[in-house]
Amino acid sequence: MRFGVKFLFVSLVFAFLAGCGDDDSNNFIKGDGSTDIESSSSARLSSSSRKEVPPAVPCRTDSTDDCVYGTLVDERDGQVYKTLDIAGYTWMAENLNYAYLELFDDGDTGSVCFNHDPEYCEKYGRLYRWEAAMASCPSGWHVPDTLEWRDLVISAGTSRSVPKLRSSYDWAPDSHGTKNGTDDFGFTILPAGAYRDEYGGFENVNSCAYYWTSVRYLGNPFERDQVNNVVFDYRSDLIVGYGPRTINMHSVRCVKD
Repeated sequence: MRFGVKFLFVSLVFAFLAGCGDDDSNNFIKGDGSTDIESSSSARLSSSSRKEVPPAVPCRTDSTDDCVYGTLVDERDGQVYKTLDIAGYTWMAENLNYAYLELFDDGDTGSVCFNHDPEYCEKYGRLYRWEAAMASCPSGWHVPDTLEWRDLVISAGTSRSVPKLRSSYDWAPDSHGTKNGTDDFGFTILPAGAYRDEYGGFENVNSCAYYWTSVRYLGNPFERDQVNNVVFDYRSDLIVGYGPRTINMHSVRCVKD
């Protein structure tokens, strides 16, 4: 069965060029922050129940980096990650690279390197099935929900501030006009691509970044295995989509509890 991954905008702007995956687009999270999505804990989240998002202060240029980073040491494998206080949260400033290698019932592993090449893991972190992602953040950290991602983008200025969060390197020009970001805050979203079974496997390295959220898709009742993800590509908006949790593999950023 071919699953349709529909991408939806944070702002009220509608896009008619779909970008990563050439899928349909619609508005999903409104510009005022209100939303119809529910977190995996079944707690309804709305703009009225969210704390005010503090604005992030630019701290990085191509020639200087004055951002204040913390350090997270993953006790399971000794890997060290930069962290960043932004939007009222403490985020990992790098993609997770924990090797979750348990096999699922279908015989597939929970995480891989892009194209099974370890060099991609060193550069971009690992790609995870959703169940593996939910079990892979270090103790005291979690996979963010869609609104934590929204708050991140809003803190950068407006709902169209995605270029300020993308890395200033590795984004390859394409027909949509994709280009490097400015990485004003040291968050460094890299174009790690994804494994999307419905589109033929590994794809979109150097042009797109896909991240899992903790939120199950609550739309069509016949698509209950779908999970929300966020997508960064040539557009200035944060794209929220959904896709099958069992056959797609995306990047992970963790947020401190």
